[in-house]
Amino acid sequence: MSLIYTLENEKKIEIAKKVIQETNTADYDEGKSELDKADDEWAKKNLTGEYEGDFAQNLINKAKEYGGIVVDKSIEFFKNAFSSMFNGEELARMAMIYAGSRVMGYDHGGSLNYSMKNYIKRVDANLAYAKKAVLDKDFAAKYSPASLIKYAKTGDMSDLIPSSAGASMTQTSGSAYLRGVGKVQKYKDTNGVEYVGIGGKYVPVTKVSQFLEPWDESVQGDKAVQTQFSQYAEEAMKMGNEKFGLKQVKGKNPSDTRASINTKRIGLEANRVYRDIIRKNSLSVNDTLDMRTSISTAIDNYTSDQASWVYNGKQKGEEPISLEAYINEQTRIPLTGVDVSLFGKTKPANLNALDKIIRSEMELKDTRNPKFQTEYKESWELNEDSWAGLDDDIRAKWESRAADKKGWSGFTLWASRTSAEEKAQTIN
Repeated sequence: MSLIYTLENEKKIEIAKKVIQETNTADYDEGKSELDKADDEWAKKNLTGEYEGDFAQNLINKAKEYGGIVVDKSIEFFKNAFSSMFNGEELARMAMIYAGSRVMGYDHGGSLNYSMKNYIKRVDANLAYAKKAVLDKDFAAKYSPASLIKYAKTGDMSDLIPSSAGASMTQTSGSAYLRGVGKVQKYKDTNGVEYVGIGGKYVPVTKVSQFLEPWDESVQGDKAVQTQFSQYAEEAMKMGNEKFGLKQVKGKNPSDTRASINTKRIGLEANRVYRDIIRKNSLSVNDTLDMRTSISTAIDNYTSDQASWVYNGKQKGEEPISLEAYINEQTRIPLTGVDVSLFGKTKPANLNALDKIIRSEMELKDTRNPKFQTEYKESWELNEDSWAGLDDDIRAKWESRAADKKGWSGFTLWASRTSAEEKAQTIN
């Protein structure tokens, strides 16, 4: 298996290098070309926080924020061009980097060139780390010799199998849902000890049993959830068209005024955001039904706004582009308890940045703690109370600042720029 994997890696790198060579000299005359010259230097100076210095992740974030047809076309392009060589996860990352690059004004050749270079960079980094790690005595002592050899050749941490007192993993014992992680595979070693696989490592079930819940692939799996949201979006779009009298006319003078959406993309995006929310908030399976209901409401609003935009001749208002923004608006209701109108037109990236600030001010940091959600809601509600305690003219000034900046509401801009001490002074 290691040899096959290594040969596959070499073929992938060979394809990537060939694409890089071809795009190095291509002139598409579509925009900025020299993407990688700005990469590390710009990222080191301008990107801080969780993605400090990571220009590729910055491009992925831009793609998520923009969404829509750019992402659709990018995924379609990479799937058609490279699906026979790269796996789904690799293709998705390449497509998102490419899409984010295009959104920032870089041309096709430069964007494709950079996505391939980033792939090679990641493969090289993983292999370099693996070769160094297996030489470390403490690291090597944790895993079986055979798996260490395999890992050194592949750089894939999922190939590592813990020593487990000399016993190696011999059989799978099903799947489970681990709060804060998602679906995990369960294993047993030759001694009958049960483990779960997390990030390429094996953790005894006894250490995480309080966070483990049953998993039903037919209900909770990616395919099931994606299909549910896709089908819901299809019906919601029909209702939106009916609401605004948009229809298809057949016959001698055919016409079609209906608004349309890519229901498959809606399902994929809704599932991606759903997974991110339940993982980030360590939600129990019992809490996910409310979350799915909120996402369905977001799809209702998104499709209705699509129909409204088409009905108004695409002249009034803005085209709804990011479903994620609609989902974030709806899911903040069950998660934060805050009046959703306070979020206004805050962009997902800005809302996430504010969310990090509020979480950093909480005493509890472990999202799996049963008391976390209670404190989380209370923290958001304190911000809401503090905002309500401001003078009307002060709130108006923040609303004006938010309108100038765009992508914020007065409340979210104020909450992200004001210290906890200042907020405490205005709570009634």
